[in-house]
Amino acid sequence: MVGLVVGLIRFAWEFSYSSPACGEEDTRPNIITNMHYLHFGILLFFITAIVAVVVSLLTKPIADKHLHRLTFWTRYSEEDRIDISEVEESNDVKHDTQPHTERNGTKETDQLSHSTKLPWWKQVINFVCGIKTEEEQAQEPVLTQDEIRELEKKGNDISESTRAKWIGNINAIILMTAAAFLWGFYA
Repeated sequence: MVGLVVGLIRFAWEFSYSSPACGEEDTRPNIITNMHYLHFGILLFFITAIVAVVVSLLTKPIADKHLHRLTFWTRYSEEDRIDISEVEESNDVKHDTQPHTERNGTKETDQLSHSTKLPWWKQVINFVCGIKTEEEQAQEPVLTQDEIRELEKKGNDISESTRAKWIGNINAIILMTAAAFLWGFYA
């Protein structure tokens, strides 16, 4: 966010001053007249890196039990990872122990269960985004905790065959070569 704000300030500052006519004195600030935007990009990179390091050092580190298979060094870890959102949700449930309030003499009910049919455009957006309706969710089979853990283990496996590794590496080299050629050709 800091990089975005600083970049937008430079952007607005750059366009708030008009370029002087030929032969007139340039009265714009030096950071606009003497610093090329690509050099400003380098400065912005260092500002963003410094902010990232400072914020990282000032915040509490995440416990190791939440980092299995999320960092390069733990990518092959077989240990179960405890999701941070699950811990935060359980803390929220502990704090939310107040009973449901009553309105107009009746208990407050879940408004989602009485939802009306969505307009066609929302149905299209939900379909494209993979969001299921309550009826579709109710038709899905309920998995046990053991089945969920087994599916997570399959999903967390990052091993690949030698053939797939070669295909991926060759495609990466082709794409990097094409990108370097296009960058050099149009630069």
